[in-house]
Amino acid sequence: MTLPDASALPAVVAAKPSEGVVTFDDMVKGWARDNGHDPDAKPIPRPYYDRFRTIQRLGIFLGHNEARRVVQADAVRWKESLQGAGKAAATVANDVSEMFGDMAVGRP
Repeated sequence: MTLPDASALPAVVAAKPSEGVVTFDDMVKGWARDNGHDPDAKPIPRPYYDRFRTIQRLGIFLGHNEARRVVQADAVRWKESLQGAGKAAATVANDVSEMFGDMAVGRP
C-alpha cells in the first residue's frame, strides 16, 4: 500500500501546525478543495460561498473562529438562535447541516 503524496492532502490537514489551531476559514477551504471547488477562484464558486458565509455567521455568534473549540452545546445554541431570529426551518436545517455535517466542525 502506498500513501498519498502529502501535497495531495487537503490544506486543512496542515493548517497552522505550529499553533495547533484550525480556523473556520481553514475548514471551509479544505471542504471546498475536497469537493472540487477552488476557494481562490473568481467568481467564487456558489457552494463555497454559501458555506463561507454560514461559517462566518457561526464565528460571529460564537465570538471565535477556532473549529476545535466548537462543542455540541454550541451547535444547539446556534440552532436555537437561528430559530429565535425567525429563520425558516429549511434555512436552519441547511445552515446546521453545512457546519456540523458536511465539515464535521470540531472533529480532528
